[in-house]
Amino acid sequence: FDFNTVHESPVQDVRVRRAMALWINKQDAIDAVLGGFGEKFTLLDSGNPYTNPDFETWLIYDDSRREEARAEAKRLLAEAGYADGLTLKENCWTVAQQSCEYIQAQLAELGITMDFKIVDTPGYSATSVTLDNDTDSASGWPSGNAIPEMIRQDIAPYSTNPGATFQHEDPRIEEYFGQLEAAGTLDERIRIFREMEEYIIREQVYRVSLYGETAVTPYRSYVKGYQPPAGNVNVNYDHATTWLDK
Repeated sequence: FDFNTVHESPVQDVRVRRAMALWINKQDAIDAVLGGFGEKFTLLDSGNPYTNPDFETWLIYDDSRREEARAEAKRLLAEAGYADGLTLKENCWTVAQQSCEYIQAQLAELGITMDFKIVDTPGYSATSVTLDNDTDSASGWPSGNAIPEMIRQDIAPYSTNPGATFQHEDPRIEEYFGQLEAAGTLDERIRIFREMEEYIIREQVYRVSLYGETAVTPYRSYVKGYQPPAGNVNVNYDHATTWLDK
């Protein structure tokens, strides 16, 4: 789920955002919401060469350090002035209702009440750009994005892209994309992206990546020649060579 840091609310305080990220158990979310059909996720797939190879050791992802993470979450929330809890407004897309309910249940243990409003697809598209909500939940960020530029539309500043997944006006993110464009080697691009990934997910915590969804395409055994894309099933459909063997 994603934060709106443009309008005035408790989530403008990075300590609140980090506390929420630390508190939520990502593997439990994969098991409870997706039935295990997912993976821990930051901005690109875990196996993507751009992704930090050690991200699962970060405290917000490391299952073996749950007690440490939750103790730090409580400390940060108290330091931010919300030891007695707080209430946040969340925009919840209908397809993500189970995810929203999971988030609500998890954060209630931290003393955070998620007052979410479930909206259909047209309503979600409209309300996600109005800045009326503190957080925003859609379905899990789809897998299949191969290079950093493919997610630029999702994380550009609100002033240039009101439909971005999280709302911010942080010029440093656009600066990273400028550096990526100017980089002369793949190694340099990887270094820049990994720095940006840590900045967004670990340092500023503009979004809490619960999981990347594993796309499943069921089809009958007599459907021949169909090659599901390795990443997002909504990409690169071509049934020109598909046939029914019966």
